[in-house]
Amino acid sequence: MKTRFLKMMALSVCCIAILGACCKIEVVTRDGDWDPIKLSKSSFVASANGDTLRCQLKNYPSGWFDYVSLNGKYLEIYQSDSAFNFQDIKCRILQAKVTGKNICVIVEPNNTHYSRFIEVGIECGDAFSHISIVQDCK
Repeated sequence: MKTRFLKMMALSVCCIAILGACCKIEVVTRDGDWDPIKLSKSSFVASANGDTLRCQLKNYPSGWFDYVSLNGKYLEIYQSDSAFNFQDIKCRILQAKVTGKNICVIVEPNNTHYSRFIEVGIECGDAFSHISIVQDCK
């Protein structure tokens, strides 16, 4: 009886040791985890007369534009080329282009009597960021 008990205990210890060795407890990265996009500058103040704003992607080789919003409302954006990659876009208040790591946003003049709060969304796979622009009024 004692021998049988010792054999069962040894078998149990071996099973626990094998299962423990096969399971990786620490998960370093999971599939689908992306580092957030880092920009050289993400906040700008634009002149009422229009402005050209530039920044760079710091940790991705390129990206594309996701959206443009004006005072919290999304605007319709158009591609400037036929590549369907949203790296060169236009809308009624700005034009924007991504060339490699370089981002250039050309803001149109603000002829209203109200400041504009503009946000330009940037995406690279499952990583996202945005550029915030406050444009003065005339």
